Amino acid sequence: MHRRQRHWARLFAAGSALLALVASCGLGDDNAVVTADDTTGGTTADTEGHADANEGDAGRGENGTGEGLPNACPVEGCRVFITDAVPAADGAELTLTFEANFTPDFERNHIHVFWDSQDPGAVTSDFQDKGFTVQGRWDPTDHYPRYDTHADASVTSDARAGSRVICVEAADGDHVVIDAGLYVCKDVASLVS
Repeated sequence: MHRRQRHWARLFAAGSALLALVASCGLGDDNAVVTADDTTGGTTADTEGHADANEGDAGRGENGTGEGLPNACPVEGCRVFITDAVPAADGAELTLTFEANFTPDFERNHIHVFWDSQDPGAVTSDFQDKGFTVQGRWDPTDHYPRYDTHADASVTSDARAGSRVICVEAADGDHVVIDAGLYVCKDVASLVS
């Protein structure tokens, strides 16, 4: 069995187990609402009811990733939310706080951080399959729940192109975006010039 086939077989098994669990326990109250955002063409998230991502890194691994959630995507897809954005300690960059429904792992499912000057459909390694001729620019990360912008997600990156809106989406170990419609953006105009 090829690597990708094993990957999909594991995802199918995990999804089946999750469906069985949900069926036996009933659906929980998910207060997250993802809606279309006319100003960015992406999505924004109402994070009311989400856990406070600023409560520290208790229960996190050495690299800051959560150990309580699997890396596999749940049935509803891998979702990442930006729950907070503040100036980073260096004063030049931003510190973003994420909340995700999976545990980011750089070699497997992780987070792509990018400015909305980049088309979300092109911020993936399979950009040509999606009809793009130029690949978008992003910074892949498994830093969770806090991440300091840098590389192509840096405030000073030319990939920003004057944007004041930063976005995130989940990608797999091959940097292919997992659920293209589930990217989330946050306006950070008050934090960047």
